Amino acid sequence: MKKIILLLLLPLVSTAQLQPGFDANEYRELLKISVRTADSAYSGDIPEPEHFYMNYQSEPVGLDNRWDLWIDEDRKIAVVSIRGSTAKAESWMLNFYAAMIPARGDMAWMVGDERRSIHYNFSDDPKAAVHAGWALGACMMQYDILEKMSTANNLMGIEDFIVVGHSQGGAISYLITANLLSMQEAGVIPAEWKIKTYSSAAPKPGNLFFARSYEAATQNGWAFNVINAADWVPEVPISIQTLDDFNTTNPFLLLDDIMEQQSLLDRIGLWWVLRQLDKPVRTAQENYEKLLGERIGKNVTDSISGLEMPEFYHSNHYVRTGIQITMHPDSAYYEQFQDSDTNVFVHHMIEPYLYLTDELEEPFYKPNNLVGIQWEATSWRGPDGDMIDQYPTLPHPFLLFTTNGKVIGHIPEGQCRYFDISYIVTDKGLTIYRDLNTFGEDCDGRDEFIRALRNSNRLERSGNTLRLFSGSTMMIELKMADSEE
Repeated sequence: MKKIILLLLLPLVSTAQLQPGFDANEYRELLKISVRTADSAYSGDIPEPEHFYMNYQSEPVGLDNRWDLWIDEDRKIAVVSIRGSTAKAESWMLNFYAAMIPARGDMAWMVGDERRSIHYNFSDDPKAAVHAGWALGACMMQYDILEKMSTANNLMGIEDFIVVGHSQGGAISYLITANLLSMQEAGVIPAEWKIKTYSSAAPKPGNLFFARSYEAATQNGWAFNVINAADWVPEVPISIQTLDDFNTTNPFLLLDDIMEQQSLLDRIGLWWVLRQLDKPVRTAQENYEKLLGERIGKNVTDSISGLEMPEFYHSNHYVRTGIQITMHPDSAYYEQFQDSDTNVFVHHMIEPYLYLTDELEEPFYKPNNLVGIQWEATSWRGPDGDMIDQYPTLPHPFLLFTTNGKVIGHIPEGQCRYFDISYIVTDKGLTIYRDLNTFGEDCDGRDEFIRALRNSNRLERSGNTLRLFSGSTMMIELKMADSEE
């Protein structure tokens, strides 16, 4: 019976070339591309990409923004590679144009005698806001990027696209991806296109509401923020949080009612404390917007003919965005890349990122000691916190980890008989995503076994036994099917 189940489920495994999940070899190849999107002298001794060739390189636009299109003809994958900061003053002006603008709006500028306008949509959330400079860079390249992607699709049949950028290019890659996904949702570009994103060494692109919408759109293993833990760039821009940066429903709404219930002296005291907490951050946010919005914005407008930008969004609450892959340096790393008082980019360049990538395991979807084995669950944690065997006299649930990043499962008795769900394995770490697909009658995904699986974030294998944990708490224990252990 078990073999029949496997045969029934095998058609669910995708044969597409581009798969979800962080892949160290894929990222390494993209770093080799990124270094060549930057100034040509920067590539140094870094090897050429193994599978991709440059098909197109744009002219600089806006504030020295540029991008390349790289093609892997054998696998029919195209890479949109966004250039990071250059040594030119206008490129750094783009970084310092750090006031926020709404994540949805309009821009316009002149190209020769032609007025070009664009409606951008990085998020449907009206409270989402993004970095003005990087949004400008993304919008000014968007026309050209979309045209060349369409050409690659029409002439080469390419439907798989990777967006990558390092440093400033990484920040812009968030916004390029967000805009492409919104166009896909609106039917402007084909739904069949797969878009995967590696934002490498990227600073923070926007506020919490942008981050949440971006992560919701890409959470099934299609977008990553890869950082070197020693690199300062992912820590910027400086973030300022005010009471306006919370969700609409929040406890601060009750402060007036709470204060009204206090005595006069207590109300005065509470009001004074709240003012002392709120006023400095509001003043800091206003100064931020004035210096890095209005003042820098005037220089930006002088540099780009006919530029029309949206009004500023009154927030500077920058947060990190996307599924974060953190590469931790060890003592051997610091022997080669030492902290410096003079070279502030010692941990930020491509070389240290390549070094740390080489320390990672092989691609997480290449065959490992989990893949291809039918794992039979012997017990799992129930809603009361106890480990249970819900089907003592029936065939047990099983899991099958596939090479394309899916956990395929079967539950013999329950509302969700067959399912698949995305995963990533990194050493002993485990990430289970929320893209649950169920097959069968009345599948609603509420089975306790699936809940235990979704809450797992670590795994241990000992011989024929596999245990999944949430922190230190075991969630599921499985054994290799047909094993005697």
